Amino acid sequence: MIPPVNLRTVSDEDVSRIARWLRDPKVSDSWFGVDPLGMPVHVGYSPQEVLGRYSDDWLTLFSSSWLKVMSVYAMQEGHVGEVQVHTDKDEPERGEVFVLIGRRALWHTGYGTAAMVKLLDLCFYTFGLREAFATVPEANTPAISLFQRLGFSVQKRQNTSRYRRQPCLTLSVREQEYQGRRLWLVEPVSKLGGIATSKILQRDVIWRVDIFKNLSREQRAKVISLSSPTRVPAGWELGKAGHPGDYLFIIMEGQAELTVHSDFGEVTVRVAQKGESLPLAALLGSGALITSITAMTEMEVLAIPRSRLVELCLHIPAIGTVVYANMAEILAGRYKVALGMFTSTTQRAKEVAGLWANV
Repeated sequence: MIPPVNLRTVSDEDVSRIARWLRDPKVSDSWFGVDPLGMPVHVGYSPQEVLGRYSDDWLTLFSSSWLKVMSVYAMQEGHVGEVQVHTDKDEPERGEVFVLIGRRALWHTGYGTAAMVKLLDLCFYTFGLREAFATVPEANTPAISLFQRLGFSVQKRQNTSRYRRQPCLTLSVREQEYQGRRLWLVEPVSKLGGIATSKILQRDVIWRVDIFKNLSREQRAKVISLSSPTRVPAGWELGKAGHPGDYLFIIMEGQAELTVHSDFGEVTVRVAQKGESLPLAALLGSGALITSITAMTEMEVLAIPRSRLVELCLHIPAIGTVVYANMAEILAGRYKVALGMFTSTTQRAKEVAGLWANV
């Protein structure tokens, strides 16, 4: 399983760290080397120049229509690197992607792959790209292997590139090719052992989990054995609307906010509490999420891989029938609440309209 990461808006502290990391010759050499004056080359922007601007200026640069720059944050390690995607108005459905893990101690531990999965999700599920490509120094074999694991294939070799005067490879991947690799990359390869499962079953909250209603102890144990217990820091993104839902999360401690995007920004749909499962959309159809999910507090969750839970439900109908019946009941309840809120809001609007009509 690749380590969990999030992509965040770049801060001035992040840019400072990028500048410092690039001063390490091993980091800059794995990236795009140095210019004729011996300064480390950075793609998309110059850290030194950016740090001399007002923050509003460089935040606009980082989120322009042609260049998007995001910091890579790991759940336990904090800021570890940066990703970028560059597009061209002449090829709006094709983008060039970059990833830099600046902390050398974390190289070869999966953070580059995890960051690229997040970036490619944005490219294909949010930005609407159909193809992504990367330019990689030919000598950087770990980076080439990283992209090939994600489904990229070599398209051409260049003796020089616009970034570096040494042989580089151009690799590319289309959305369908990436989708075929994605599931294999994001899922854990191990299950909880019997002792760990028994300890979880001893906790009171597990007997209040909405989606486990009417499951026997043995049936709950089978579902729990698929999970990975995870501690999630406040502010961490557990899912993004429109993206695949890779996991069903069982909240053991803490709260999560579910939001949808509107013309007025992000609107809160509800707050999920201890004992709730989310996002249920992960178990429906293609598994594309309807809402974005963010940890409001530090959370403890059980992360159950979507595909493994669906497979369990298919192979053991006694579990699947109960799980999906519970899900239908939960969704019906939420729909009833939403309908009540809509009715109440409509009634208030009529009352206000009547008041103004009589003024």
